Amino acid sequence: MYSGSGDAHKDVFPEELVKLAQLSIYDKTHTDESVQSLMGFRLKPRYNETVDLTLVKQIMHTTHQTHLDGKKWKDLDPKMICTTISNEINDRVKDLCRSIREDNRYKCVVETCISKINLQGVTKKTGCLWDLKTDKLVSESYINEHLLCCSEVIIIFYY
Repeated sequence: MYSGSGDAHKDVFPEELVKLAQLSIYDKTHTDESVQSLMGFRLKPRYNETVDLTLVKQIMHTTHQTHLDGKKWKDLDPKMICTTISNEINDRVKDLCRSIREDNRYKCVVETCISKINLQGVTKKTGCLWDLKTDKLVSESYINEHLLCCSEVIIIFYY
């Protein structure tokens, strides 16, 4: 039975946890990070553990350049080249994610579409539900006079 004294928690909880629990929700002096590190686990990545999107875009650009520069539609097998480009981008982005966090909590999804240019318009749409602070979407397009290639990388932090 609860006796009403304020000292009943001292046997069960460390003093630091009690102080953090007594802070107001609107108190800006403490952060969620201090609570997580005190409890011994972290759900979301630190700022320096997030993926740099410019590096991912550069990976996609160089992969498109190496596989598609100077190619014509009749020279390509679209199914094979899409698979090759997607696998190479996926492997390189996974290596980048492993260099940031070794616990392999970043998951990558790569989608590549290739099309012949016939003076027509193309509309492509991707929709996902995710956490805006940890998950990212990067897209890159390659166009020459004969073909169009669009790749998208979705990077999801699994927690």
